[in-house]
Amino acid sequence: MSAHPQEFAPECPLPEENLRAIRRALLVPQDRDEFDAGFDVALAEVRASLDLGRLSEFLHTCG
Repeated sequence: MSAHPQEFAPECPLPEENLRAIRRALLVPQDRDEFDAGFDVALAEVRASLDLGRLSEFLHTCG
């Protein structure tokens, strides 16, 4: 007999992995402000390096 891992089911659904949905899920104004600031930094790094990987990293650390 083999054991079957239990599936993880979060109590709250996770937001979609897109920036608008993640920002909308932030209910505390300070969290939204921090998100906006982090997004601005990520965009500045993308502009300087022309590497979209930084934007992807930002998305995955917020989502």
